[in-house]
Amino acid sequence: MATKETDTTSLEFKWAPVGGADQYHFVLTSDDGKTQITETLKEPSFKVKVPVASHYTWKVSSSNNEGITSDATAVGQFTLLGKPIENPRIEKPESDFVRELKWSRPDHVSSYDVYLLKYNTADKKWEKLKVYENYQQDTLPFDDNLPGGKYQVVVRAKSDLRPSAPLAKQSFSVRSGDRSPAAEYTALVRKSIERVTGWYAVASYLITEMSYQGVNPEKNSSVAYKALGGTGRLGVGWFSPHTPWGFLGIIDMSGFTFNGKTQTFASAEANAVYRKSLGDRGEVRFQAGPYYKELPETVGDPFSGSSEDLKISSAGPHFGAEYWYSLTPKLGIQVNAHLYMSLMKISTPNGEPMEPKMSTQIGFLGSYRFTPPIHRFDWLCHA
Repeated sequence: MATKETDTTSLEFKWAPVGGADQYHFVLTSDDGKTQITETLKEPSFKVKVPVASHYTWKVSSSNNEGITSDATAVGQFTLLGKPIENPRIEKPESDFVRELKWSRPDHVSSYDVYLLKYNTADKKWEKLKVYENYQQDTLPFDDNLPGGKYQVVVRAKSDLRPSAPLAKQSFSVRSGDRSPAAEYTALVRKSIERVTGWYAVASYLITEMSYQGVNPEKNSSVAYKALGGTGRLGVGWFSPHTPWGFLGIIDMSGFTFNGKTQTFASAEANAVYRKSLGDRGEVRFQAGPYYKELPETVGDPFSGSSEDLKISSAGPHFGAEYWYSLTPKLGIQVNAHLYMSLMKISTPNGEPMEPKMSTQIGFLGSYRFTPPIHRFDWLCHA
Protein backbone atom coordinates (compact mmCIF):
# COMPACT_ATOMS: atom_id res chain seq x y z
CA MET A 1 0.00 0.00 0.00
CA ALA A 2 1.51 3.31 -1.08
CA THR A 3 1.16 6.55 0.86
CA LYS A 4 2.31 10.13 0.47
CA GLU A 5 3.17 10.49 4.14
CA THR A 6 6.68 10.76 5.51
CA ASP A 7 6.17 9.43 9.06
CA THR A 8 2.62 8.27 9.88
CA THR A 9 -0.71 7.82 8.13
CA SER A 10 -4.32 7.06 9.16
CA LEU A 11 -5.87 3.71 8.25
CA GLU A 12 -9.40 2.35 8.62
CA PHE A 13 -9.94 -1.39 9.11
CA LYS A 14 -13.34 -2.96 8.33
CA TRP A 15 -14.68 -6.52 8.48
CA ALA A 16 -17.97 -8.27 8.06
CA PRO A 17 -20.20 -8.32 11.16
CA VAL A 18 -20.52 -11.64 13.00
CA GLY A 19 -24.01 -12.72 14.09
CA GLY A 20 -24.42 -12.82 17.87
CA ALA A 21 -21.13 -11.02 18.51
CA ASP A 22 -21.21 -8.27 21.12
CA GLN A 23 -17.59 -7.16 20.70
CA TYR A 24 -14.57 -7.62 18.52
CA HIS A 25 -10.95 -8.05 19.58
CA PHE A 26 -8.55 -6.22 17.22
CA VAL A 27 -4.75 -6.68 17.23
CA LEU A 28 -2.27 -4.90 14.91
CA THR A 29 1.48 -5.62 15.05
CA SER A 30 4.44 -4.64 12.89
CA ASP A 31 7.12 -7.10 11.83
CA ASP A 32 9.82 -5.10 13.57
CA GLY A 33 7.85 -5.19 16.84
CA LYS A 34 7.85 -1.40 17.23
CA THR A 35 4.09 -1.10 16.75
CA GLN A 36 1.49 -3.18 18.63
CA ILE A 37 -2.11 -2.03 19.03
CA THR A 38 -4.84 -4.00 20.84
CA GLU A 39 -8.46 -2.80 21.04
CA THR A 40 -11.86 -4.17 22.05
CA LEU A 41 -14.54 -2.73 19.76
CA LYS A 42 -18.33 -2.71 19.55
CA GLU A 43 -18.42 -1.97 15.80
CA PRO A 44 -16.82 -3.96 12.94
CA SER A 45 -14.39 -1.16 12.05
CA PHE A 46 -11.44 0.67 13.55
CA LYS A 47 -9.46 3.82 12.66
CA VAL A 48 -5.87 4.22 13.79
CA LYS A 49 -2.70 6.19 12.91
CA VAL A 50 0.37 4.03 12.30
CA PRO A 51 3.98 4.57 11.16
CA VAL A 52 4.67 4.14 7.45
CA ALA A 53 7.44 2.04 5.88
CA SER A 54 6.64 -1.19 7.71
CA HIS A 55 5.10 -4.65 7.29
CA TYR A 56 1.93 -5.26 9.36
CA THR A 57 -0.25 -8.18 10.50
CA TRP A 58 -3.74 -7.62 11.87
CA LYS A 59 -6.16 -10.06 13.52
CA VAL A 60 -9.84 -9.87 14.51
CA SER A 61 -11.84 -12.25 16.67
CA SER A 62 -15.34 -11.90 18.16
CA SER A 63 -17.10 -12.77 21.42
CA ASN A 64 -20.42 -12.21 23.22
CA ASN A 65 -21.29 -10.98 26.67
CA GLU A 66 -21.44 -14.54 28.00
CA GLY A 67 -17.74 -14.99 27.22
CA ILE A 68 -18.18 -17.23 24.23
CA THR A 69 -15.36 -16.55 21.71
CA SER A 70 -15.46 -17.29 18.04
CA ASP A 71 -13.55 -20.32 16.86
CA ALA A 72 -12.00 -18.52 13.87
CA THR A 73 -9.71 -15.50 13.86
CA ALA A 74 -9.46 -13.33 10.74
CA VAL A 75 -5.87 -12.59 9.82
CA GLY A 76 -4.57 -10.02 7.27
CA GLN A 77 -1.15 -8.81 6.23
CA PHE A 78 -0.07 -5.73 4.31
CA THR A 79 2.92 -3.49 3.66
CA LEU A 80 2.68 0.26 4.14
CA LEU A 81 5.09 2.20 1.92
CA GLY A 82 6.28 5.67 2.87
CA LYS A 83 6.61 8.80 0.79
CA PRO A 84 9.48 8.72 -1.75
CA ILE A 85 12.65 10.03 -0.13
CA GLU A 86 14.08 13.40 -1.13
CA ASN A 87 16.78 13.83 -3.70
CA PRO A 88 20.29 14.28 -2.30
CA ARG A 89 21.97 17.58 -3.18
CA ILE A 90 25.38 17.03 -4.73
CA GLU A 91 28.02 19.70 -4.07
CA LYS A 92 29.86 20.88 -7.17
CA PRO A 93 33.64 20.77 -6.61
CA GLU A 94 35.03 24.25 -6.00
CA SER A 95 37.88 23.79 -8.47
CA ASP A 96 39.10 21.32 -11.08
CA PHE A 97 41.47 19.87 -8.47
CA VAL A 98 38.87 17.33 -7.39
CA ARG A 99 39.74 15.35 -4.28
CA GLU A 100 36.32 14.26 -3.06
CA LEU A 101 32.67 14.24 -4.10
CA LYS A 102 30.05 15.12 -1.49
CA TRP A 103 26.26 15.12 -1.24
CA SER A 104 23.60 15.64 1.41
CA ARG A 105 21.91 12.78 3.25
CA PRO A 106 18.08 13.06 3.21
CA ASP A 107 16.03 11.55 6.02
CA HIS A 108 15.35 7.80 5.99
CA VAL A 109 18.15 6.99 3.55
CA SER A 110 19.59 3.51 4.02
CA SER A 111 22.11 3.43 1.13
CA TYR A 112 23.05 4.90 -2.24
CA ASP A 113 23.76 3.70 -5.72
CA VAL A 114 26.57 5.88 -7.07
CA TYR A 115 27.70 6.07 -10.69
CA LEU A 116 30.80 7.89 -11.95
CA LEU A 117 30.74 8.81 -15.66
CA LYS A 118 33.24 10.46 -17.99
CA TYR A 119 32.39 12.31 -21.19
CA ASN A 120 33.92 10.82 -24.33
CA THR A 121 34.67 13.80 -26.55
CA ALA A 122 35.26 11.59 -29.61
CA ASP A 123 31.94 9.72 -29.39
CA LYS A 124 30.17 12.67 -27.71
CA LYS A 125 28.53 10.53 -25.05
CA TRP A 126 28.85 9.68 -21.36
CA GLU A 127 30.67 6.48 -20.46
CA LYS A 128 30.18 4.69 -17.14
CA LEU A 129 33.50 4.30 -15.30
CA LYS A 130 32.58 3.04 -11.84
CA VAL A 131 29.47 1.78 -10.04
CA TYR A 132 29.06 1.64 -6.26
CA GLU A 133 25.93 -0.27 -5.18
CA ASN A 134 24.48 0.03 -1.68
CA TYR A 135 27.10 2.65 -0.84
CA GLN A 136 26.80 3.86 2.76
CA GLN A 137 28.85 7.06 2.89
CA ASP A 138 27.91 10.62 1.89
CA THR A 139 31.32 11.25 0.33
CA LEU A 140 33.27 9.51 -2.40
CA PRO A 141 37.05 9.94 -2.82
CA PHE A 142 38.04 10.87 -6.36
CA ASP A 143 40.83 8.74 -7.79
CA ASP A 144 43.92 10.87 -8.51
CA ASN A 145 44.91 8.49 -11.29
CA LEU A 146 41.84 9.29 -13.40
CA PRO A 147 42.64 11.52 -16.39
CA GLY A 148 41.43 15.08 -16.72
CA GLY A 149 38.23 15.91 -18.56
CA LYS A 150 34.53 16.33 -18.00
CA TYR A 151 32.91 14.04 -15.42
CA GLN A 152 29.49 13.43 -13.94
CA VAL A 153 28.50 11.84 -10.65
CA VAL A 154 25.02 10.30 -10.40
CA VAL A 155 23.51 9.41 -7.02
CA ARG A 156 20.32 7.47 -6.29
CA ALA A 157 19.22 7.53 -2.65
CA LYS A 158 17.48 4.37 -1.43
CA SER A 159 15.44 3.47 1.63
CA ASP A 160 13.66 0.43 3.03
CA LEU A 161 9.98 0.42 2.12
CA ARG A 162 10.17 3.89 0.58
CA PRO A 163 10.43 4.53 -3.17
CA SER A 164 13.91 5.56 -4.25
CA ALA A 165 14.59 9.20 -5.00
CA PRO A 166 15.05 10.35 -8.62
CA LEU A 167 18.60 10.34 -9.88
CA ALA A 168 20.66 13.33 -8.73
CA LYS A 169 23.34 14.44 -11.19
CA GLN A 170 26.26 16.84 -11.04
CA SER A 171 28.75 17.53 -13.81
CA PHE A 172 32.22 18.85 -13.06
CA SER A 173 35.57 19.36 -14.74
CA VAL A 174 38.83 17.74 -13.69
CA ARG A 175 42.18 19.33 -14.43
CA SER A 176 44.49 17.52 -16.82
CA GLY A 177 48.12 16.98 -15.90
CA ASP A 178 49.58 17.78 -12.52
CA ARG A 179 46.97 17.80 -9.73
CA SER A 180 49.40 17.77 -6.83
CA PRO A 181 48.87 20.04 -3.77
CA ALA A 182 51.64 22.31 -5.10
CA ALA A 183 49.88 22.69 -8.45
CA GLU A 184 46.60 23.34 -6.66
CA TYR A 185 48.18 26.11 -4.57
CA THR A 186 49.58 27.73 -7.71
CA ALA A 187 46.12 27.71 -9.27
CA LEU A 188 44.70 29.17 -6.06
CA VAL A 189 47.28 31.96 -6.09
CA ARG A 190 46.26 32.94 -9.64
CA LYS A 191 42.80 33.85 -8.37
CA SER A 192 44.00 37.35 -7.46
CA ILE A 193 44.35 38.16 -11.19
CA GLU A 194 41.44 36.11 -12.48
CA ARG A 195 38.09 37.63 -13.34
CA VAL A 196 34.88 35.96 -12.31
CA THR A 197 33.49 33.83 -15.13
CA GLY A 198 31.09 35.50 -17.51
CA TRP A 199 30.11 39.14 -17.08
CA TYR A 200 32.07 41.41 -14.76
CA ALA A 201 32.18 45.10 -13.89
CA VAL A 202 35.07 47.49 -13.36
CA ALA A 203 34.92 50.54 -11.10
CA SER A 204 38.12 52.37 -10.22
CA TYR A 205 39.74 55.71 -9.60
CA LEU A 206 43.08 56.57 -11.17
CA ILE A 207 45.51 59.25 -10.04
CA THR A 208 46.45 60.78 -13.40
CA GLU A 209 49.30 63.02 -14.46
CA MET A 210 49.05 64.95 -17.72
CA SER A 211 52.10 66.27 -19.56
CA TYR A 212 50.94 68.82 -22.12
CA GLN A 213 52.89 70.42 -24.95
CA GLY A 214 51.13 72.40 -27.68
CA VAL A 215 52.19 74.57 -30.60
CA ASN A 216 49.74 76.86 -32.43
CA PRO A 217 51.41 78.60 -35.44
CA GLU A 218 48.35 80.77 -36.07
CA LYS A 219 48.82 82.57 -32.79
CA ASN A 220 52.54 82.06 -32.45
CA SER A 221 51.78 80.08 -29.30
CA SER A 222 53.97 77.46 -27.67
CA VAL A 223 52.77 76.07 -24.32
CA ALA A 224 54.11 73.27 -22.10
CA TYR A 225 53.07 72.29 -18.58
CA LYS A 226 52.19 69.36 -16.34
CA ALA A 227 48.98 68.86 -14.36
CA LEU A 228 47.97 66.32 -11.74
CA GLY A 229 44.40 65.09 -11.58
CA GLY A 230 42.24 62.02 -11.36
CA THR A 231 40.19 59.75 -13.56
CA GLY A 232 37.01 57.90 -12.61
CA ARG A 233 36.47 54.73 -14.62
CA LEU A 234 33.44 52.50 -15.13
CA GLY A 235 33.38 49.45 -17.36
CA VAL A 236 31.78 46.16 -18.18
CA GLY A 237 33.39 43.09 -19.73
CA TRP A 238 33.07 39.39 -20.35
CA PHE A 239 35.42 36.40 -20.10
CA SER A 240 34.81 32.67 -20.50
CA PRO A 241 36.90 29.71 -19.30
CA HIS A 242 36.34 28.08 -22.69
CA THR A 243 38.07 30.70 -24.85
CA PRO A 244 40.98 33.13 -24.38
CA TRP A 245 38.94 35.88 -26.04
CA GLY A 246 36.74 38.39 -24.25
CA PHE A 247 35.81 42.04 -24.44
CA LEU A 248 35.87 45.15 -22.28
CA GLY A 249 34.11 48.50 -22.67
CA ILE A 250 34.98 51.45 -20.43
CA ILE A 251 34.11 55.11 -20.02
CA ASP A 252 36.38 57.61 -18.24
CA MET A 253 35.92 61.07 -16.81
CA SER A 254 39.20 62.86 -16.08
CA GLY A 255 39.69 66.11 -14.22
CA PHE A 256 42.83 68.32 -14.16
CA THR A 257 43.56 71.62 -12.48
CA PHE A 258 45.74 74.01 -14.48
CA ASN A 259 45.82 77.77 -14.91
CA GLY A 260 43.75 77.97 -11.73
CA LYS A 261 40.81 76.11 -13.26
CA THR A 262 39.58 72.52 -13.15
CA GLN A 263 38.80 71.06 -16.56
CA THR A 264 37.03 67.73 -17.22
CA PHE A 265 37.52 65.45 -20.23
CA ALA A 266 35.52 62.35 -21.19
CA SER A 267 36.71 59.29 -23.07
CA ALA A 268 35.36 55.87 -24.05
CA GLU A 269 36.74 52.73 -25.64
CA ALA A 270 35.57 49.25 -26.65
CA ASN A 271 38.14 46.49 -26.83
CA ALA A 272 38.51 42.88 -27.80
CA VAL A 273 40.75 41.20 -25.21
CA TYR A 274 43.02 38.18 -25.69
CA ARG A 275 44.50 36.43 -22.65
CA LYS A 276 47.58 34.23 -22.53
CA SER A 277 49.14 32.63 -19.45
CA LEU A 278 52.79 33.39 -18.86
CA GLY A 279 54.34 31.12 -16.26
CA ASP A 280 52.58 29.80 -13.18
CA ARG A 281 51.46 33.16 -11.83
CA GLY A 282 51.57 35.55 -14.77
CA GLU A 283 49.22 36.46 -17.59
CA VAL A 284 49.46 38.78 -20.60
CA ARG A 285 46.36 40.49 -21.96
CA PHE A 286 46.26 42.21 -25.34
CA GLN A 287 43.56 44.76 -26.15
CA ALA A 288 42.50 46.36 -29.42
CA GLY A 289 39.50 48.44 -30.43
CA PRO A 290 38.19 51.94 -31.23
CA TYR A 291 38.31 54.86 -28.81
CA TYR A 292 36.97 58.39 -28.43
CA LYS A 293 38.79 60.92 -26.31
CA GLU A 294 38.47 64.58 -25.31
CA LEU A 295 41.80 66.37 -24.97
CA PRO A 296 42.90 69.82 -23.71
CA GLU A 297 44.31 72.54 -25.94
CA THR A 298 45.91 75.56 -24.33
CA VAL A 299 46.69 78.57 -26.53
CA GLY A 300 49.01 81.20 -25.12
CA ASP A 301 49.35 84.88 -26.06
CA PRO A 302 53.08 85.71 -26.26
CA PHE A 303 52.42 89.43 -25.88
CA SER A 304 50.07 89.51 -22.91
CA GLY A 305 51.29 86.28 -21.27
CA SER A 306 47.68 85.07 -20.90
CA SER A 307 46.36 81.73 -22.16
CA GLU A 308 43.06 80.24 -23.19
CA ASP A 309 42.02 76.66 -22.36
CA LEU A 310 40.04 74.89 -25.07
CA LYS A 311 38.90 71.31 -25.71
CA ILE A 312 39.40 69.11 -28.78
CA SER A 313 38.14 65.62 -29.58
CA SER A 314 39.77 62.75 -31.42
CA ALA A 315 39.06 59.12 -32.26
CA GLY A 316 40.89 56.16 -33.70
CA PRO A 317 42.19 52.71 -32.86
CA HIS A 318 43.52 51.74 -29.45
CA PHE A 319 46.11 49.06 -28.72
CA GLY A 320 47.17 47.93 -25.29
CA ALA A 321 49.07 45.25 -23.42
CA GLU A 322 48.85 44.35 -19.74
CA TYR A 323 50.98 42.03 -17.64
CA TRP A 324 49.26 40.64 -14.57
CA TYR A 325 51.17 38.84 -11.82
CA SER A 326 49.69 37.14 -8.76
CA LEU A 327 51.44 37.56 -5.41
CA THR A 328 48.96 35.70 -3.20
CA PRO A 329 45.39 34.33 -3.67
CA LYS A 330 44.13 37.87 -2.91
CA LEU A 331 46.93 40.24 -3.97
CA GLY A 332 48.16 40.89 -7.49
CA ILE A 333 49.95 43.57 -9.51
CA GLN A 334 49.69 44.78 -13.10
CA VAL A 335 51.85 46.78 -15.49
CA ASN A 336 50.18 48.18 -18.62
CA ALA A 337 50.94 50.21 -21.71
CA HIS A 338 48.38 51.60 -24.19
CA LEU A 339 48.62 53.46 -27.50
CA TYR A 340 45.89 55.73 -28.86
CA MET A 341 46.30 56.58 -32.55
CA SER A 342 44.35 59.64 -33.63
CA LEU A 343 43.25 58.91 -37.19
CA MET A 344 40.02 60.86 -37.37
CA LYS A 345 39.38 64.51 -36.59
CA ILE A 346 36.16 64.96 -34.63
CA SER A 347 36.26 68.65 -33.80
CA THR A 348 38.67 71.53 -33.18
CA PRO A 349 37.95 75.02 -31.83
CA ASN A 350 38.58 76.74 -35.17
CA GLY A 351 37.21 73.97 -37.41
CA GLU A 352 40.55 73.42 -39.12
CA PRO A 353 41.93 69.91 -39.75
CA MET A 354 43.92 68.45 -36.85
CA GLU A 355 47.23 66.69 -37.43
CA PRO A 356 46.90 63.14 -35.99
CA LYS A 357 49.23 62.32 -33.13
CA MET A 358 49.71 59.28 -30.95
CA SER A 359 49.06 59.37 -27.21
CA THR A 360 50.29 56.81 -24.73
CA GLN A 361 49.33 55.50 -21.33
CA ILE A 362 51.55 53.57 -18.97
CA GLY A 363 50.66 52.48 -15.51
CA PHE A 364 51.07 50.31 -12.46
CA LEU A 365 48.10 48.68 -10.79
CA GLY A 366 47.51 46.76 -7.58
CA SER A 367 44.51 44.45 -7.30
CA TYR A 368 42.83 43.00 -4.22
CA ARG A 369 40.33 40.19 -4.59
CA PHE A 370 37.21 40.01 -2.46
CA THR A 371 34.66 37.20 -2.73
CA PRO A 372 32.79 37.03 -5.04
CA PRO A 373 33.73 40.18 -7.04
CA ILE A 374 37.17 41.64 -7.68
CA HIS A 375 37.73 45.22 -6.53
CA ARG A 376 40.68 47.17 -7.90
CA PHE A 377 42.64 50.07 -6.51
CA ASP A 378 44.44 51.67 -9.46
CA TRP A 379 47.34 54.07 -9.75
CA LEU A 380 48.06 55.07 -13.36
CA CYS A 381 50.26 57.66 -14.97
CA HIS A 382 49.01 59.11 -18.27
CA ALA A 383 51.25 60.68 -20.86
